[in-house]
Amino acid sequence: MGPADETITITDIPYLSNIWVDKVEGLTDDFLRGMDISEIAAVKATGVVFRDSNGVPKDVFDILGEAGVNAIRIRVWNDPYFRQWDLNRVDGDPNNDPADHDVYLVGDLAANGTFTTEQIAAAGVDESWLGMPYGAGICDPAVVKTIAQQIADSNARTGKNIRMLIDFHYSDFWADPERQLTPKAWIGTNADQRAVLIREFTRDSLLDFASTGVTIAAVQIGNEINHGVAGFHGYDNSENDYDGDGLADAYEMLKAASAGVREFNQRSGQKADVVIHFTDPQELDGHKKRVEGLLAAGVDFDTLGTSFYTPNHGVIPDLARELAKVQAINYNGKKLKAMVVETGAGGSGTGDMETGSPVNEWSYSSSWQGQALNIRNTIDELVKMGVSGYFIWSAINLKGDRLSTAEQYAAIGWSSFARYCAIYDPNGRNSLSNADSVPYGSGSSSFFSDGSGTLPFGMAFPSLNVFKYMVTGSVSDKEDYPMNLINTETVIIFQNIDQKTDYMPEKVKVNFASGVVSDVPIVWRETGVTIPGANWWESPTVYHGMKDLTAIGDYNVIGDIVVNGRQLSVYCAVTVQPDVNYVQNPGFEEAGEAGGESAAHWTFVNALKDGAGADALHCGKATPNPRTGSFGCVFEDQNSELDMTAYQIIRLEPGTYHFLGYIQGSGAANTVTFFAESADDNGTAINAASATATTGWVQWKNPVVDFTVSSATNVKVGYRVECPGTNNWGTADDFILYKD
Repeated sequence: MGPADETITITDIPYLSNIWVDKVEGLTDDFLRGMDISEIAAVKATGVVFRDSNGVPKDVFDILGEAGVNAIRIRVWNDPYFRQWDLNRVDGDPNNDPADHDVYLVGDLAANGTFTTEQIAAAGVDESWLGMPYGAGICDPAVVKTIAQQIADSNARTGKNIRMLIDFHYSDFWADPERQLTPKAWIGTNADQRAVLIREFTRDSLLDFASTGVTIAAVQIGNEINHGVAGFHGYDNSENDYDGDGLADAYEMLKAASAGVREFNQRSGQKADVVIHFTDPQELDGHKKRVEGLLAAGVDFDTLGTSFYTPNHGVIPDLARELAKVQAINYNGKKLKAMVVETGAGGSGTGDMETGSPVNEWSYSSSWQGQALNIRNTIDELVKMGVSGYFIWSAINLKGDRLSTAEQYAAIGWSSFARYCAIYDPNGRNSLSNADSVPYGSGSSSFFSDGSGTLPFGMAFPSLNVFKYMVTGSVSDKEDYPMNLINTETVIIFQNIDQKTDYMPEKVKVNFASGVVSDVPIVWRETGVTIPGANWWESPTVYHGMKDLTAIGDYNVIGDIVVNGRQLSVYCAVTVQPDVNYVQNPGFEEAGEAGGESAAHWTFVNALKDGAGADALHCGKATPNPRTGSFGCVFEDQNSELDMTAYQIIRLEPGTYHFLGYIQGSGAANTVTFFAESADDNGTAINAASATATTGWVQWKNPVVDFTVSSATNVKVGYRVECPGTNNWGTADDFILYKD
């Protein structure tokens, strides 16, 4: 026995399980660790029997609560059913064809936003469609109340305390950055009228949900509202957040919705936080600017909610950087909270996921252990950041091939839109026919088997228990195995070195499932391999061998490690550089005399086309998302169109040269031109260029300019960025000029 004052409880003892999970220090029950299972009503209608990870049949909420899930996110659609409004639009009634609902026309839609007469006749659209659901799960307020009751009943049975995060879309179907459609019943109202409706709808729905006895921990007043909310579009059909005629009205909707939550709290005695939900957290200062706009407009809220999907949204350090800027804002004497309200968890319901090959840092193998490690490590980082919650999206999205009523539940997966939604949301589905759809829905689950592997349909994966294991830790009696590699710096090799293998790592650091990190010898292959995509729409993945390292460029070189008698293939990023690079300070690592607004050896010309606002050029200081190193050249225009040029003038002797570099940035209609041109009247006349366009965050473009110098000449090499809109951004890095 220990000292008399030492008390040991069961929660101090690590679980014995079939997965390894380290304890997350500082994790309390106040941290909401949960998932979005908004399709659950439609999934339950299939008659699926849910089982825990031991195979015991149980109610799904009992399984989740016992696995350590303490919060459930459920979306709310106002009226996701085909109604008379939809039918009137088919008939061409102009009173049901308002302009604010016709901004999303795609595919084979007619100019007035409805379908052609021939399409309507072929689809058999008539009164028999009335009352049919739009699909993608059924989430109207009545259904959500039923889900709330099931959660409350489960809490009573198990003694758990699963809370709810309510996600109001303020639409009859999907709301996201691409569309924020007005609920049918609210169409035709002005901003003042709609503010009253949204306030009352929010308050009364929450009171109805809470009448079941469930605790509502937080309320999202809108879903991914970067570009608007409740039919008011605060943007100008570009990528610019909140920059349009609907901005003021969108803010008024948020004020009204927030007031509805506050009234709910007063009447119910609950303490639900008001959450504002944005996406695109990878954008430099994006969340900070959005929050500052909300506060300046007087919107009352408690928490910034963000979507976070890797790799499109970056990795944890990127998220930490941007959320820290929001958390530093002083809001009425208190710090704003932050929460990840949507994220992925890795893994899939399409297989057993028992083991997998190690992959790079911030990515995990397709195994139960890999899925658990992903979730545990992410939450560990979020707790350190002071974030208040984490929700995995679409965590129970089982295949619907066991439906008993095909028409009533035409689509249950998040991506499965029934044809009945096409009139209301033509951007989501532009066909009235069932011929091109999967009538029973489709999809896979993050945590429950779809029956395609050895586990029964509806049985929980062992990884689900990570939600309770992370509270105390768990150990496994299974053989330890590698989970992921710890990233090392990109290997730099010069082009004309004969024995390039001598410059490759002899060992790689491997993270094992138990948390042990070991140096494992690696053998680099001479010949590469091409792996076909898993699906017809996926491009093949090319891994290079050592013999491929001949030309200037970037490579993923494949090698093999042996762990526990099993050979695993891994890869290393390699950059082949020329023996001589004529560009000085090619990666902007050396600051210029002006400090952070300049870079040594580079000349910058920045011209704002309309003379308004201010652009920013960040060089010679820590840069978000440099391609390599710690620095890069960031361009950003806030309030004006931007036309900037960066160049060096270099004396070159006769020969054939190649100038290249890397640039990434916002996906607006930006034009980037790399150029080489004569810098004096003597010598060779040179005028060569290569143009590209930025297409998104860390999607690096690599233009190459080839030119020949016939006599000694001063040559100007550089790049020009032209941004026709506002709020554009990007980074240039790693320039090379070499001679054949």
